[in-house]
Amino acid sequence: MRNYLVSLLIAATVVASGAAFGQGADVALVNLISGDVNYVPQSGTPGRAQPFMKLREGDRIRVAAGGQVRILFFEGARQELWVGPASFRVGKAAAEPVSGKAAEVKGLPAGVPQSLARIPELIQSAQLGGSQLRGMQPRPAAAGRDQQATLAQARASYEKLRQDMPADDITPELYLYAALYDFLAYDEMKIVVGGMKRKQPDNRDVMALDAWLTSRPSAGISQQNEQRVALVIGNSAYRESPLRNPVNDATDIAAALRELGFKVTLRTDASQRQMKQALREFAQELRRGGVGLFYFAGHGVQSKGRNFLIPIGANVETEAELEDESVDANLVLAYMDEAQNRVNIVVLDACRNNPFARSFRSASRGLAQMDAAKGSFVAFATAPGAVAADGDGRNGIYTEHLLASLKEADGDIDKVFRRVAANVATVTGGKQVPWVASSLTGDFYFRMPATRDDTKLKQAEQERAQLAQALEDERKRREQETAAVKQRSEQERALLAKELEEARKQREKDAELVRAEIEKLRAELQNIRAGASVQPAAPTEASSVTNAPAAKPIPGTPPEKPAQAAAVTPPQRPASAASAQLPPQATAIAPPTFRARAPAAADEWKNRMGMLDKLRGQLSYSKAMSLLLGIEAEQDLESLVKYQALLKRMPYESALALGVSNRGFLVSRRVWNQRSLNFAANDTLDRCNARGAEGSCRLVVINGEFREKEFMEVVARLGRQTSDRVRRQYVDKELPWDFARGTGK
Repeated sequence: MRNYLVSLLIAATVVASGAAFGQGADVALVNLISGDVNYVPQSGTPGRAQPFMKLREGDRIRVAAGGQVRILFFEGARQELWVGPASFRVGKAAAEPVSGKAAEVKGLPAGVPQSLARIPELIQSAQLGGSQLRGMQPRPAAAGRDQQATLAQARASYEKLRQDMPADDITPELYLYAALYDFLAYDEMKIVVGGMKRKQPDNRDVMALDAWLTSRPSAGISQQNEQRVALVIGNSAYRESPLRNPVNDATDIAAALRELGFKVTLRTDASQRQMKQALREFAQELRRGGVGLFYFAGHGVQSKGRNFLIPIGANVETEAELEDESVDANLVLAYMDEAQNRVNIVVLDACRNNPFARSFRSASRGLAQMDAAKGSFVAFATAPGAVAADGDGRNGIYTEHLLASLKEADGDIDKVFRRVAANVATVTGGKQVPWVASSLTGDFYFRMPATRDDTKLKQAEQERAQLAQALEDERKRREQETAAVKQRSEQERALLAKELEEARKQREKDAELVRAEIEKLRAELQNIRAGASVQPAAPTEASSVTNAPAAKPIPGTPPEKPAQAAAVTPPQRPASAASAQLPPQATAIAPPTFRARAPAAADEWKNRMGMLDKLRGQLSYSKAMSLLLGIEAEQDLESLVKYQALLKRMPYESALALGVSNRGFLVSRRVWNQRSLNFAANDTLDRCNARGAEGSCRLVVINGEFREKEFMEVVARLGRQTSDRVRRQYVDKELPWDFARGTGK
């Protein structure tokens, strides 16, 4: 098989000549030739036999010494190998020997000769760039199960041929190529041609098939080339009503999506902060275009027509606190709507029972209906207002069938979720019926079908070329970077090592300073508490407020009037921003109102404030707060000391406001790097008051300086809660969570 193109022209000439003389149909096919083999038709011009030449009854073949030819008969699927010197006449189902040795005969799988008979036209079509020859259009692919059965039979025949043929013979691959061509199975055809190239790398006809297949796309390449990103969250370890399956569900969904080409971010047992941070990163990925998918498994509840996803660690005592402690599902849709992607998908397997139902006034079950924005697809594990089952196995019922449906060959999004709905409804006896809301304006496939659209194929070819160029550019860039790294001098390496060592020593030094400050604070607290053997009386208004050293005024504010106590005068701001002004400090602070049912708590606060009042002029933020709240735990003291250090090093202009919420807890807010101290003060007070502490917030730290008077004004408002509860709330909610980066509240 050295030059199939010449053989095609000769074969076409012979066929045309035979047809002109009215001869019968083809009965056999020349498959393999080596050496000198001549062909003598009943009518027409004799010549050299060519591979894949079709023979008719009565044609004669002469094989010279040292040559051989293999003939495949269509009827009976018979194969004959003739070794020269020999000659024979072609019969209907077998050759008739004329001279020489008899042929070696083998049987063939059914349909093999007929498929191989199409090879000349397929090669010629590839040589012509894929143009279809007359009578060579692919046959319509059989539907579903019949197609799979046909391909399975072809693969089995291919394996049998491989066992019977020589190792370097490409006949088995040519047969399978022809069978796959009927279904335009380009991906598998490329694999087959790769096998032919390994056997006969210099065969020009194999090169032609390979070149043509290179321009054929993989299934659904136009969609698969677009970005696919997914955020998958599964929460199981709830303090109230823990769940068994969500972490498993999220892990398995993430693996399935990765197989389907998604770039997946997986979060399990995530807190509110972790969920929101993951959503922000997901939103940034969405802005790059393509397809976005969000999946959540865990507790989800509805309140006043809105759906909330419950993070780990949520502390919801009343329905009003739900928004502060959870993640609004509408936030996901908002991020997707802002990205304006072609397709956005939301899957919520979160319709379990409400774990906070006893704290809610409403009795709504499940999740509320959500409207899908343009280009969005929202899927629920069950209908709005209904409850989904968690499942007894590794996965929840809904996710179990979603995983199975994603593995199906037909990956159309509508069909994927229709299969899920049908299967879940059947398994649960109609108790759980999944529900979707869709506003997709185009098609989307998780697993793409084959395409025959020439326009898409050309576009895919261009995209393939661009991708290849991008990969080549990336390879060159990485080579350049590697070369640059290798050229780095030993001096630079030593400098880097020195900087790292200095940074390590500085961290150790900082840690020692923090430890020393903690020990100093602990000693002072012990001395103070040891000296307080007699509890002081509750401080009077004059002792706790008016006798305090005057706080430093904010630069740029008018001087205080004689009739007023030392206070921060609100900066002058436009009328439209009046709400952000500093609240005027009263000349006398009303004594705290204590609940009659808790006199011990009221006395406790009076004693603590009396102790603080005696230490006026000696207090720092950490010392005042530890005395006020009775903070003694090693970890809490360390956090408090670090927080004080953080307040001192916040970039100017900076401020910390402290207040008492209407529930009797301490609340605070801080700002830094403001353009003026007035702006810092106004912004901090606005944020503090907005936390339910309207009118009670004071600026207790300005540019790192602690203000005792304002601190005592805030302290005077405590009394509704015990110090133990206020301490736990302050340590858990008000101290920053990351001192190393200076982030937090």
